[in-house]
Amino acid sequence: MDHRVSAVASLVVATACLSGCGASAGKTEMTDACLDKFGGRTELCDCFVTSFESKLSADQFARLSKAVHDNRRFAGDWIPGPIRTDREFRMVVSDANTACVAPA
Repeated sequence: MDHRVSAVASLVVATACLSGCGASAGKTEMTDACLDKFGGRTELCDCFVTSFESKLSADQFARLSKAVHDNRRFAGDWIPGPIRTDREFRMVVSDANTACVAPA
């Protein structure tokens, strides 16, 4: 009986860690889409992802990541227009552009 409890406890801990211990939801998808759009410019994409991740809630970051990932094959801006103009994301996107693109 103790072995079953121990196995169940291990499974619960492993599942919790998989859902909460790793990278933010969508971080890989956002990074991949950014690297595609910006020709593999790792420093630029790291800056964008870090900026977004630090200023958005986990839910907002996941939604932005999904939108960026879904938009990755289309020409034009890597962040879809509806997200760029959404009041919830507009300033965060603007701040990330200023922080990541403008520095010399």
